[in-house]
Order: sequence, then structure tokens, then C-alpha cells
Amino acid sequence: MLPLCGKLLSQILPTDAFTSTAPMAQLCETDTAVIMFSGGTTGKSKGAILSHGALMQGTVNGCYGIRDVFYQKYLLVLPLTHVFGLIRNLMTCLYTASTLFICDNNKDMFRDCAIFRPTIMVMVPALAEMALNLSRQFGRNMLGDSIKTIICGAAVVSPYLIQEYHKIGINLMPGYGLTESANLVIGNTNFLNNPSSVGYPFPNQQLKIVDGELWLKGKNIFTGYVDPQANAQSFEDGWFKTGDIVRVDDDGIYYIVGRKKEVIVLSNGENVYPAELETEFNKLVFVQDSQVYEDVTESGVHFLALEIVPRTAVLATISEEDKDSYMKEQLEQVNRQFLPYQRVTKIIIRDTDFERTPSLKIKRYKKV
Repeated sequence: MLPLCGKLLSQILPTDAFTSTAPMAQLCETDTAVIMFSGGTTGKSKGAILSHGALMQGTVNGCYGIRDVFYQKYLLVLPLTHVFGLIRNLMTCLYTASTLFICDNNKDMFRDCAIFRPTIMVMVPALAEMALNLSRQFGRNMLGDSIKTIICGAAVVSPYLIQEYHKIGINLMPGYGLTESANLVIGNTNFLNNPSSVGYPFPNQQLKIVDGELWLKGKNIFTGYVDPQANAQSFEDGWFKTGDIVRVDDDGIYYIVGRKKEVIVLSNGENVYPAELETEFNKLVFVQDSQVYEDVTESGVHFLALEIVPRTAVLATISEEDKDSYMKEQLEQVNRQFLPYQRVTKIIIRDTDFERTPSLKIKRYKKV
């Protein structure tokens, strides 16, 4: 029986709810099922129309990459207004005859983990980071002793998280997807050997790269945006232009370079993708999150700046007396590996988190 907000459905529905016959609607796979809104990290959210067929393909895609996918125990902590929570958490759970416990209040997440003991969770990196920090603080796994797998996405997943969770016997698997693709497109099952990648594409879809941008076709792709003007910009010859800049290595493994609309065009005409630089800075174990952006001096000179949120648990293990100087020195070592036009000229170490969207993605600065 499906637990709902800490209770079983049988405890809150009428006794005849499971025996009475309900009317059924005749549907086809192209019929509209739901309108989901994109994350809006750099601007206004857009309503994406998803069909029943797209939802089902996204649900099936959630089954790939895990050996024991059936009869698991899921804890739902992500909002169902987010495609990751709706499809990979709720629908894939139900599709695989698994049990779902819905966390009524995220403040009670760790209490619910102890009670329900999930075997698999779907999380964004910020939540995974929090759970790891608390596990260290209290000397036990805050997600429960039955957890084996974390599906992590909706933002860049740090290799540090993958490696640290592996040390406590949990597989943290990153992937790539969008609201417009009914969630999952690519998944990384070889996460220990390629922790910086998002992995291999799932079946039943087509992918191609045009001028560095990933284009998609498939049953999982949305019908279109509510705003017709957005559709004209996002589709070409039936292909959906994701806006994500990617690269593929010789083994067919995909890596996310950055968002096309986030590109910083320098005065010399060179293009800088902030996410590409952030990925390298984030490989330092003391960097929890980072953001590269374009700033300008009072005299009008444009330059690249970096802000980081450090991992307090890691900083506690560093013996250097001046930890800010130590961190900046390490960050500069990474910075010197970039091409001259990609290097940041200002580094800020924050003592507070970045502003985030409701799905816990970092909101991009618009300094210029």
C-alpha cells in the first residue's frame, strides 16, 4: 500500500475506494498530460506541454542503469511541480511496483528516513550535500541504513559527492535531463571511473550536436511551449534545441560544458562558458558550489570573477592557519590551467549560500 504523507492510503480513503469502479478516459499518447515549468535559473520560467506518451517514456527511462529497479522503497522529498520529482521519483517508483513514502515536510526528511528506511532516493546535489554533512556530524548515515542508491541531478553533480558516498556504501549516480525531455536523457552508470560526465544516452531517442549544442528527438520530448514565440526559437526540422553545450569523448560519453544562453562574450570576441570553468573549480574538495560571472569595474573594465561556497566539513580538516589564503592559492592553481582569456581575476569566498530556485538550483548572476 502506498504511504501518503506518513499515512497509508487505506487509512484516509473510504473503505469502498479500492473496490468501486471509476470511469475511465480514452487517451492516446499525444494527448496533453501536464504543463511543467522550467527552472528559471537565468530568467523567466516557460511552460512545457508534456503528453502522456512523453511522460511514459520518461518514466521508463528512469528504470535504466539500476540492476535492482523493482520493489524498491522510495522517499519523495522533491516537489511534484519539478519534473525530476514527478517523473523519476513518483512515476518510476509506481511503474516498478516500488513503495513510496511522501515526506510531508522537508524539515522532517531525516526523521522519515529513519522510520521508513528507503533503499533509493532521488535528490538534487544540494540535498545530497546536506545529508553527507549531517552524516559526518552525527557519525551515522542520515539517510538510513538501507539506502543503496541516490539518483542525483537537476544541477551539476560534484565528483566529490560521488566519491564520498561511495565510501559509505552508497552509489550516487548523476545524469542529465530537462523539463522539455520529460526528465532523463543521459545517465552515468560508470560514475566512479567518469565522475565528471553525465554518461551515455538512454534508448528511444535521437541526439545530435550542432555547433556544440545538443539537439534531441524522441518520444520523451515535449509537445511545445505554451508561448508560441518560444517554440519558434527552440525547434528546427523537428529537433528540439536544448540550449546545452556538450562534448562527447571517443567512448561516446557525454559531458556538459554549459548553457548557450549563459555564454559570456568577451570584448576580444572569445566565448566563455561559466559551467565549464566551475566544473574544474568544483573538483577541489573544499569547494561545495561555485559561480563564475562577468563583472565590471567603476571605470568600465569588464572581467571574470569567481565566488565559491566552501565545504565547512573539509575546511575543519585543513591545518593551515589562514584558510582563506590557502583556498585562494589552490583556486589560483586551477585558474592558471585555463587559457588566458578564461582566467578569473577576482576570487570571493562566501560565508553564505548562493540564492537558489525552488528546486535548489543556483540562480545565475546578472552583474553586467
